[in-house]
Amino acid sequence: MGHSLCGLQRSAWSSDGLASVGLLGLGCVAIGLLSMSTGCILGNRPQFVRGGDDTAQMTYYLDGAGNMGFGLETVPLGLMDGGYTGQVDHFIWATYLGPFIDQVSYSHNRSQGRRLARKIQEYLDQHPGASINIIGLSAGSGVAVFAVESLAPKHRVDNLIMLSSSLSADYDLGRALRCVRGGIYFFWSPNDPILRGVVPLVGTVDRENTSQVAGATGARPPVAASRETRQVYSQRVHNVRWYTNGIGGPLQLRHAGTTDRAFIRDMVAPILVRRPLPEKSPSSRPGTRPPLPPTARPVPTSGRVP
Repeated sequence: MGHSLCGLQRSAWSSDGLASVGLLGLGCVAIGLLSMSTGCILGNRPQFVRGGDDTAQMTYYLDGAGNMGFGLETVPLGLMDGGYTGQVDHFIWATYLGPFIDQVSYSHNRSQGRRLARKIQEYLDQHPGASINIIGLSAGSGVAVFAVESLAPKHRVDNLIMLSSSLSADYDLGRALRCVRGGIYFFWSPNDPILRGVVPLVGTVDRENTSQVAGATGARPPVAASRETRQVYSQRVHNVRWYTNGIGGPLQLRHAGTTDRAFIRDMVAPILVRRPLPEKSPSSRPGTRPPLPPTARPVPTSGRVP
């Protein structure tokens, strides 16, 4: 077994090994360029909006690698637009060493997951019976899963929302599902340029280093999953495809399209307030739809989200 390089395992210096390292180098360069270009494009980062004031409901939002500011305004505002009245808290988990380091720092990300778990437990101890939801973007969705896995048995969250997740498609969600009352929702797109082109080179946030990324293909049970596990997945893990139509500009902006205010209003808020997703959504077409109460009210729709 060789030494690790940029978070991936390096074998002996064979021609295949050199080719693999070359691809990895390209991935590192790509992430570096994205880091610099995105920072210049965003300029002044948005201020985080706290959301509503209902202490019986709390949603934690985790930005993606690099803590670039995606969703800091649009996620809480979109939730409020969609009828969510609870509070929203921005949980910062980044290393501040850049997106690449955030993506590959497995030990750091696990420790941040445990930190979020402690924060959730403290909130539930102070507000017994409160509804807790977690929304994670890209690598932030991996930290969200790590947090739910770290919860004490008596503490549970309601829903886990995975936006453009850089987690492995077949990551075992069994431990997380035991601490989730509702479901785990993956909003995925095969056209995501970061998840299709960059993450397979540098590795997924859980460090499985697979080309199958949940945010690009949807989540699926592990190959060796039992029949019972597969049944649980079919009932509580929901894959909802979204479309990047009309999103132009930098790769990071297309990757983070799931944080658009109208998308959050129409596709994410209904899950938190227990209303059905629109039949013809602005950014998603009919796919795997989560089961929702038949008496729930529909959400108004608008034009396609840019």
